[in-house]
Amino acid sequence: TAGQLQPNYRLAMGNLTVDLSAVPFRVGTTHVTASVGIGQLTVDVPPGPTVSVVAHSGLGDVQVFGQGNGGLSTVQTMQSGDAGSQSRRHVVIDADVGVGQVQVVRTAGAPAFS
Repeated sequence: TAGQLQPNYRLAMGNLTVDLSAVPFRVGTTHVTASVGIGQLTVDVPPGPTVSVVAHSGLGDVQVFGQGNGGLSTVQTMQSGDAGSQSRRHVVIDADVGVGQVQVVRTAGAPAFS
């Protein structure tokens, strides 16, 4: 639920999945920060709200909404939402991995990124 959502998710080493796909986000802006020191970070976001993402990997791969980059200090900034949408729900995701992979995906039925 939206009330159980934490503003920060952290893991020193390993795989962390932050599954937001079933969260009924409230009207307004919700900020979520997730980080992994060494490993893989996956963030699943639902269709509906607009989503802004800043994803960073010190050494590794970053994939946001199907678009990927890899190498040293890789950063991707994207926004996803329906261009005609009047969604009053906005999710801001800051995803960071020191060494490893960051992946941010939308669940089925999501509009394309812009």
